[in-house]
Amino acid sequence: MKRVLRWPYSFCALAARLALHFEHAGEPAKASEHFERAARHAERRFAYREGAAYLRAALGHVGADAPARAAGLQLRLGALLALVGGFSAPATEEAFHRARTLWSAANRPDGLFMAEMALCRLHLARAEVGAARVHSERLLALRESALPGFAVHACCWAGITASSLGELRRARALLEEGRVAPAAPGLIIHQDVHRILRSQLALVLTAVGDLAGAVAVGAEALDGSVTANRAADLGHALVQ
Repeated sequence: MKRVLRWPYSFCALAARLALHFEHAGEPAKASEHFERAARHAERRFAYREGAAYLRAALGHVGADAPARAAGLQLRLGALLALVGGFSAPATEEAFHRARTLWSAANRPDGLFMAEMALCRLHLARAEVGAARVHSERLLALRESALPGFAVHACCWAGITASSLGELRRARALLEEGRVAPAAPGLIIHQDVHRILRSQLALVLTAVGDLAGAVAVGAEALDGSVTANRAADLGHALVQ
């Protein structure tokens, strides 16, 4: 009879054990790397609280000479904390603000854009539209100065913020601009930013009385969601 060998540890536990060995050996960089791997495996199991704990451990071993690495870990930590405690949790906002400060110190406009986008979305979720506006304007400024390829994301969140403030003409202009901008893949992994933008544009067009345009753009958003076959995007498109 063929014998089946079973490994006694999960990949997450193995990575954590290796991290502890490197920690005890006085090799903080390798300890941080393996704590991050443990966090990644925890995320895949939807163990977000555990993943956040591993990311905090990884951050504890990052030196002051690596602000970009620390910034990336803080951004991921904020995303996990949002899943654990929601956008209302103070720790979520703190992580995003730390990421923003570190990306700025590292002189990385792409990372700074990610942090500003995370903070804009956080404040929109809290209905803190004035605070969201600060970050959405920074997104537009970064798009103008250094990151033209990120226009769709900047226009999306600035347009949503403007519409939340009742600035429908500006919202329409921003969303129309983003509608035809090329995609910037990888910034939001599990959502189609063009779909989000088109759904919001449909609402704005309805509010200004362009019902035919709203129906056309709404159908465009819905068709894109069906093609992409993402449940969250499809559900949101159907609601809007």
